[in-house]
Amino acid sequence: MIHNIVIEQKEASRISFVFIDCSLLNNQSIIRITDHFAEKFNAGIANYAYKWKYCRQMLQLLRDTGGLPRALQRLFIVCFGADGKQGRKFFEKLEKKDIKFVDNFIKVKNSLDKQYGIKDYVENNRNVAMKLIYFCIEGIAIDPNKCLDDNNPALTIRSLERNKNIILSSVEQSDGCNLFLINMPFYFICLYNDVLCIVKPTLVHLFYDKRIYWKEWKVFV
Repeated sequence: MIHNIVIEQKEASRISFVFIDCSLLNNQSIIRITDHFAEKFNAGIANYAYKWKYCRQMLQLLRDTGGLPRALQRLFIVCFGADGKQGRKFFEKLEKKDIKFVDNFIKVKNSLDKQYGIKDYVENNRNVAMKLIYFCIEGIAIDPNKCLDDNNPALTIRSLERNKNIILSSVEQSDGCNLFLINMPFYFICLYNDVLCIVKPTLVHLFYDKRIYWKEWKVFV
């Protein structure tokens, strides 16, 4: 059920010989999907909007999916249960502020790691992983044919996208060459950091347990 609802919001795929963007959900679609479950589970309403929309931590969990349908699906499974039977209880606890959002974040992160094997990849390709995380966080547009390892010419940005290790979005053209940005859900970034230890892994607690200030975040950037 949860899988079908998420997939319905994706644009239909098509066969093309052009390097196209991965289908990511925009914020409007993510909100629409969450509202669907809020309606289904009779979630509370205040000022003509579902109460979940006033919860900063819940909005953060949704935003951290980066619009990746699989990440959003995993989040809903963690929140509502695989069969969706825990949905009403989840919204009731959310309205009572009785949810440990950081625990939900960690469960989603670990579930995605099991599915994509991100930590194992980063552990075995540390230098490449550092380049990827740098390009991602700095928002640097890159050529999809750029080689990331001098000892392995076949290891390009394009090959990693094909293997579902990264998500690319087209941003501009330079001298006739298509350039792309690397998009990673925050869950993925944290999995990279778990291995690379760029910052303390406990940083994620600041996003959900209390507010984070620039002096604590700038070391990551």
